[in-house]
Amino acid sequence: MKLMSALWGVCTAMLLAAGAAKAVDFPEIEPNDTKATAQPVTLSAGDTISGTTTGSVTTAGLTSADNFLITTAPQPERGKYRWRLVLTTAPVGHTLTIRGLTQTAGVPNAGSDATVQTGAIASATLFPEYAAGTRVIQWYSNGGSDQIYVRVTGTASTTAPYTATLECLRIDTLPPSDGGPVQIGTFTTGNITIGRGTGSTTDTDWWVYDQNVEPVPTFGLDDPSANFVTRPLPPGRYYIAFTNFNFASNQPSNQPEETFRSGAMLDFPNVWANSSTTTFLTATGLPVRVTDEAGAVFNGNGGDGLKRTPFSIIYYCFTVQPALNPRCQILLSPTSVINDGTGDVTITVTVTPGDPPTGPHGVTMPQGIFTAAPVFVEGPPDTFVAVATVAEGTPTGASPLSATVFSIADPTLTSTCNASVNIVAPPPGACCLPDSETCIVTSRFECNNMGGTYNGHGTVCQDPSVSVDSFPIPIPDFSGTTPGTASTSITIASGETAGELTVCVGLTHTFCADLIITLSNGTDSAILSNRQGGGNDLGGTYCFADSAATAWPPAGNPIPPGTYRPNQPFSIFTGGSMDGTWTLTITDNAGADIGTITSFSITNSESPLNCSFCPACAADYNQDGGVDGADVEAFYNDWENAVGCADVNEDGGIDGGDVEAFFNRWEAGGCD
Repeated sequence: MKLMSALWGVCTAMLLAAGAAKAVDFPEIEPNDTKATAQPVTLSAGDTISGTTTGSVTTAGLTSADNFLITTAPQPERGKYRWRLVLTTAPVGHTLTIRGLTQTAGVPNAGSDATVQTGAIASATLFPEYAAGTRVIQWYSNGGSDQIYVRVTGTASTTAPYTATLECLRIDTLPPSDGGPVQIGTFTTGNITIGRGTGSTTDTDWWVYDQNVEPVPTFGLDDPSANFVTRPLPPGRYYIAFTNFNFASNQPSNQPEETFRSGAMLDFPNVWANSSTTTFLTATGLPVRVTDEAGAVFNGNGGDGLKRTPFSIIYYCFTVQPALNPRCQILLSPTSVINDGTGDVTITVTVTPGDPPTGPHGVTMPQGIFTAAPVFVEGPPDTFVAVATVAEGTPTGASPLSATVFSIADPTLTSTCNASVNIVAPPPGACCLPDSETCIVTSRFECNNMGGTYNGHGTVCQDPSVSVDSFPIPIPDFSGTTPGTASTSITIASGETAGELTVCVGLTHTFCADLIITLSNGTDSAILSNRQGGGNDLGGTYCFADSAATAWPPAGNPIPPGTYRPNQPFSIFTGGSMDGTWTLTITDNAGADIGTITSFSITNSESPLNCSFCPACAADYNQDGGVDGADVEAFYNDWENAVGCADVNEDGGIDGGDVEAFFNRWEAGGCD
């Protein structure tokens, strides 16, 4: 016989050993037909309630429901006690339920009546230790004079009297394999984060209890969509009452992380129950994840976190101890940094003193991926900030960082904290080789190695054809049954053949899925975006090319600027003439959202290579190293001929705004 079975009568045995009276039966007394008129009874393990009911009506009589307000006799020691009420009768057919309250938006509805648990019918798979047809309900308490509402209903065939016997088991005296607490380790005082284990998709409910088996306010969750809850815990011993939906106690679902705020709950403190007869007999069980600020992690079921019986709750036990050493956390901004030797990251390290206090503190970090070891400066107390530059050529991908915090008074009191910065390669750019004629697209590093002149990240060797329309162009809203339409055009007379096209469009618009974006040369057309992107917003320059790695639209709100594959490929234009008028048309096909076109350009891969780039410094427009009248002449020559470099203010058009922008820089004598 298993230990659990051997200890069924432990609560009764304890009472008898203390000279308790023999088991007592409490027959039902009418009227007890509703929860509000429930018959109060105080029961010890082994005591019974009895009665006769052939229905569930709410008026007194044989056909009415029988309601009891059960108070369990106090136990000698505070602990975790499992109570069962086991109903037998012949013929079978009664229904046994635990009653509770409804709640609305996390607020209990006083005086309400809700079914918290419907008794299981014993069978070969559910409670096989009882005779087939036996009704069983189950709940838990901390061993005080705890109360719970119970209801018995019948049918026309249940004419024989029923008897329901109270059973008790102290589960924290059992090994985990028999339902006792699963020990999951020690954590450091401070913020503790708890949720379901990694990979678990079970709808789990849980609540944290302290060493006196009292619930920790707001430290529970009835909604796996939030997944994790973080709360500070002082030193002590704690239990996680962990199970599948639904877990019920008298704690309302009003914590900030909670989005399911209408689960049934119990009327009284210090009792809790699960409503599900589902059992988990697999190796995965009901895994839990617990972490602290010091980096300790438990993730799993401890080998014994299995829901073996209906209505059961798993108890994960852990200890929180004082932090002897200081602790730290790292915040990075930005989290992705380019590796061309110009990418900076701001590293903020927040220190939590140890117990007893360990300040003042210092923070160090090795040079690692940076051009020099970060130097941390303390701003607000125990907040340290450093700015570091990622070294050129640092391998791309996640790069770990580790900071060490130490007590200045006692340098042996240390701890480390870790983070990861994502290293990315900048987009390649146009490189003009020493022959002053050859242009290639490569990295700045490779361009410098070849003795070339690097024009900047993302630049191309071909000069784009740029629309000279007056921007921004409003995109009218959908009206009635008519889409709003806006367009902009580029006229090309280059004599070139169309190769791979890169089309760039500056856009602002809320709700991207309103838009259809089409490119046409008067003969053929291609759709760039066909009501895609959902409710995400547009705000930036979006380029489209058949060779782009990512299809349109990318994830994110707002949709991030970049280069993407169009909805329909531009290959329809390949091999044709570039000469003629290219028109970009945008229609707004739904109401309530509007935007603008801010720029439009087309780059043709078959254009001749060009190493005459736009000046990096607009004031030195002719790129001779000085700022003088020759720069004014060079600028006006490009401006009058609508050359793309004359778009000094970079608004996508060439107009009076560019003249003003040029002279602001020229009069200042250099670059801004």
